[in-house]
Amino acid sequence: MQFSVDRPTYFHGILVFTGEDKDILDLSVPVVFERVTSKLTLNLGEHLITQQTSITTIQEARKNVKEKGHIKNIDSLLLEAPVYLQRDSWYDLELNIFPTDVTNHYSGYPITTCGAEIWTVFGENGESEYQCCGTIFRFQESAKSGRSCFLEGQIPGILFSPVY
Repeated sequence: MQFSVDRPTYFHGILVFTGEDKDILDLSVPVVFERVTSKLTLNLGEHLITQQTSITTIQEARKNVKEKGHIKNIDSLLLEAPVYLQRDSWYDLELNIFPTDVTNHYSGYPITTCGAEIWTVFGENGESEYQCCGTIFRFQESAKSGRSCFLEGQIPGILFSPVY
């Protein structure tokens, strides 16, 4: 998806949907992936601004679900350092989630086609414009190919702070 902001803003990362918390904590549910790799990429036109990769193990996922302040079925993917966003520039935001260490494989509608499926919660009914903390975010389809869009997908939130 693409997004822009109406004022200078620091981009810190995103919130990303995970599997169902109850399934993550249920030890009787077969572990499909011992580790899941998430890769967040931010581009301005053809210029790569930043890329962050995170690998989460099932043990870390279970620990995160039990943390105080945890948001149901959501985790965060933070950049190593915030990125300064210019006002009225369209940034391409891409999230790739793929399995690592496949321990059990079953068929079904894939979130990714990197060898196995990852089943997660997903969002619907996204908005093309949203205001938060005095910053207006605008969203649109990316010109790049991909399965996610601003109307539905894996990114329920953008982590940011306004520049004062």
